[in-house]
Amino acid sequence: MVSVIDNGRCKYGTKAKEEKLHEVTLDNSTICQVKEDNAFELEACNFDYDSGWFSQFGILVMRMWLQMWRDRSYLLLRCILYILIGCVIGTLYLGMGQDGSKTLFNFGFYFTCLIFFMYIPMMPVLLQFPKEVQLLKREHFNKWYRLSAYFTAMTASTLPLQLILGSLYVCIVYVLTDQPMEPMRMLMFFVVCILTSITSESLGLLIASQLNLVNAMFVGPVATVPFMLLAVYGFGSGYDTIPTLIKIAMYFSYLRYSLEGLISAMLKGRQKLNCPDDEDFCIYTDLNFFIQEMGMENTKYWVDVLALCCIFLLFRSGSYYLLRQRLSPNKTFLALQYIGRFIKSHIVGGH
Repeated sequence: MVSVIDNGRCKYGTKAKEEKLHEVTLDNSTICQVKEDNAFELEACNFDYDSGWFSQFGILVMRMWLQMWRDRSYLLLRCILYILIGCVIGTLYLGMGQDGSKTLFNFGFYFTCLIFFMYIPMMPVLLQFPKEVQLLKREHFNKWYRLSAYFTAMTASTLPLQLILGSLYVCIVYVLTDQPMEPMRMLMFFVVCILTSITSESLGLLIASQLNLVNAMFVGPVATVPFMLLAVYGFGSGYDTIPTLIKIAMYFSYLRYSLEGLISAMLKGRQKLNCPDDEDFCIYTDLNFFIQEMGMENTKYWVDVLALCCIFLLFRSGSYYLLRQRLSPNKTFLALQYIGRFIKSHIVGGH
């Protein structure tokens, strides 16, 4: 029995065949059924979207913002989380930004901020996007919009929220820890934190675009451990003593660029710090000496910012490519999927 949908009504039998109206969408072409005696032959038809790319992008951005706004309890929870953790971290490092006896603790504060901006933006993506992919599969199969428009809209829709929440956190911790109140340093601090945030979100998207919820929640936190270790590896021991393989790996840790950027922004070019009266001796009142001891005297802020931007684009483009292959895999990905299913059914399942 052949059925055809015509203006919301279903038609059955030979009469439906004669109307030759049935169409099914597949990848980037439309397969049309055409009457030929009692059989049907398939013809490829070109598919044209009813709206342009920018129209699709605008509608998708508005839809995503509307979805965010409707989930107000989640938005409120995220705001409270950023404020609460900002108060906690700011209190832990209270007034250490210009204390000559607390330079090492201040260094720890910078690294703590980066850990915050690595995990907090990443976790919602690992939780939400694997479920979002299931909806995306249906809408993409029905040709509602181009995947590029959806992915660009998703990137643009999350950026304002990242800026607002990141500003809340930075303002709280910056004041509580008594960092230098210089507009340029404050801006540089904020830029590095936001770049770290959106890069971490992109890393989460890269993982969640291929894994289900359970696997993504496991792989995501584990995958960040090498980035943290490589970010602080070799500080104080001399760059020349680091093995070559580790040196190469360090170039792929975006947290290291973030840490170097914060050190360059907040410590370089400052006057000697005061040593409190209750301290007998403060070894790191000279911040330039501290930077030399850490082996970071040759770092440049704008080089680190450029590196963060490149890694962000790399993660985002990788996420888009993997997502496209998940929806419309090429022969290589189909072969990998077949091998994965074979291993799972014959080797893992066999045990």
